[in-house]
Amino acid sequence: VKAVILAGGSGSRLYPLTEDIPTFLLPIANRPLLWYQLEVLESTGFTSVLVLTSEAHAGAAREAVRQRGGRARVEVLAVASAGGSGHAVLRAREAGRLPGALLLLPADALLLHDPAALL
Repeated sequence: VKAVILAGGSGSRLYPLTEDIPTFLLPIANRPLLWYQLEVLESTGFTSVLVLTSEAHAGAAREAVRQRGGRARVEVLAVASAGGSGHAVLRAREAGRLPGALLLLPADALLLHDPAALL
């Protein structure tokens, strides 16, 4: 099972905090929100994570993943966001990045429980 983090939104609900930074990179206790999600996923056994984001945020997402390191293989894929989350997942599947079962997670939420329990 591959974990997919949906990180393509504009962050309008958190404006003006997201004027210069995407929601998934907002600092929580001096660390990007995305790092917390990756830590929980790794600690519960996920070894493959796909971050779906927009072209505008792909570079920043890749840099955040690079800075964090970690055990899981994390891929950042930029997709056109015009069709919303469902469209992004469809594009990733068409590109061969999602061949099997997946767990979808929103980028703007903290995981407080074992995500594997959702499977």
